[in-house]
Amino acid sequence: VTLDQGAEEIAEVIREYSNIVSVDFSNNGIEDEGAEKIAEALIKNPNIVSVDFSNNGIEDEGAEKIAEALDKNPNIVSVNFSYNSI
Repeated sequence: VTLDQGAEEIAEVIREYSNIVSVDFSNNGIEDEGAEKIAEALIKNPNIVSVDFSNNGIEDEGAEKIAEALDKNPNIVSVNFSYNSI
């Protein structure tokens, strides 16, 4: 299982459990592919308000997908992208 495959599995959990309000993905080696899967899940869960992506391998493409998700889910008010390759 690659780290991005793990991110895909976590994304499924985010979609299914609407009681999640904060997610910490820091230090997990997530790259653009995983970020895209997580972004899709963030759109489906309107209760999430905080997401931490710090210290991963996310580059511009993955950050753009997450930004699109933030546009579609205005309830997310806190996002940390520090220490990525953006």
